[in-house]
Amino acid sequence: MNDTTATTQRAYDALLAGMTPAERLQRMLSLTCLARNLAWAGAERAVGHLGRPKVVERFFLQLYGPDVVVPPRVLAAAAEASAVPHGL
Repeated sequence: MNDTTATTQRAYDALLAGMTPAERLQRMLSLTCLARNLAWAGAERAVGHLGRPKVVERFFLQLYGPDVVVPPRVLAAAAEASAVPHGL
């Protein structure tokens, strides 16, 4: 889905093309920082009342999605299962 007009997209492309590599890197880092700040604020708003570990979990889920982030409880269960000797 794209709600940007062709004229606006051309103007934006021209703006980016006129930037030096260092300026483009700075723009990317600024946008990444903004995304992380928004994700953190959203996580705090959604689950802040449950404590910092839940905020951190929600933050990573919002940034990377459930296919990338393994919840701590799953990791803990896997660690427990691997600690049990086979055959017991």
